[in-house]
This record gives sequence, C-alpha cells and structure tokens, in this order.
Amino acid sequence: MIADNGPGVPAEIRNRIFDPFFTTKAQGAGTGIGLAFSLGVVQSHNGRLALLDRADGAHFRLLLPVEACTSSDSVEGVAAHSVAGIGCTALVVDDEREVGETMAELLQAEGFAVRIVEDGAGAKAALMSAVFDVIFCDLRMPNTDGPALFDWACQASPGIAERFVFVTGDTLGGAAARFLERAGRPVVEKPFSRDSIRRALSSLADVPR
Repeated sequence: MIADNGPGVPAEIRNRIFDPFFTTKAQGAGTGIGLAFSLGVVQSHNGRLALLDRADGAHFRLLLPVEACTSSDSVEGVAAHSVAGIGCTALVVDDEREVGETMAELLQAEGFAVRIVEDGAGAKAALMSAVFDVIFCDLRMPNTDGPALFDWACQASPGIAERFVFVTGDTLGGAAARFLERAGRPVVEKPFSRDSIRRALSSLADVPR
C-alpha cells in the first residue's frame, strides 16, 4: 500500500483521478497525467492500481504479479528484448522531467545509454555535439517544440530526422495531426509502456545508423 497524510481524495472526483489530463491544480500548475501514467505502467506489467476508500489521506493499493521462470528463460528474455539497444544511444526530449526520466529508464532496460534534455533548444545542442541512434521527442515543448525541432533536423541532417519518435499526451488537434502525417515518424502516446516503446524501436530497425 502507498499512502500520504494529506486531506485525501474527495468523493466527487474519486472516479476521475485516473483519467488522463484530469487535475485539480490551477492551469499551468499540473498536467493531470501522473496517475494515468502510473496506471499505464502498472497495467503494462499485468498489475492493478486502485484508490482505497480511506479518510486519513490518499491510500493506493498496488498489486503486481510474481511469475516463476527458469534462469535460461530469464537470460533469453533479456537478450531478445535488449539486443537492439546494446551499444546504442538515445536522446529523450521532454519538458516534464519525471516523464523524461521514466522514458529513460525504459530505454535503459532495452540496453540504451540515454541523455535527457528538457526543451528543443537543449536538444539542438545535444544533436550538434553527439550522435544518437534514436530521439524520443515530446510534441509540445517550450523553446522550440517538436515540429520545429524536427524541421530543423531535416535541414541539418535527414539521417537525424529519420531517427525521431514523437511522444504525445494530447488529444491531437488538426495542426498536430497534419504535422505527424507529414513527418511520417512513429508516435508513442502517454501514458506509454515498455511494449509501446519496443514497438517504436522495432519500427526503426531498418533506419541506417
């Protein structure tokens, strides 16, 4: 069980707290994807995350399955999923530090060495100073957003642009949808999971490095 000693979750919003983008914080103070993201990660591991009915703070129960496996199964499983990333590097571009760090952890589990930057300007500096095998880039960011960064990469080096994967937590508007169609790059939606990261990586298998 995970709990805090705060005021708890009001009854009128208990059935909404896991909804993506639902937040009680003021505009600009929160994104409303924290619990939705946590639930997605737990469910990707075949687990369950539930809010308990308690008045002395917010209490959550986290259940994760324990599965037996032989040592050979374990080694083969790790090798099968990590081989694509061994010796490779990834750049994660996301203005939400916690989201970027979670993405980095999932990529590290696949064998990647990962660098995190928090905006498009930082990404440009990173891409000019090092070579990355894959770039996971948030779509909406301050100081050069995802589309502007991608267009810059297309001019700087088409090879870099081919390694982009876009990450979005938004309900796509017309402009974003048109951009993604034009870019033709893989898209990972928040809350993402290890499986969705793997699918994106597999779509880049034929991209020259």
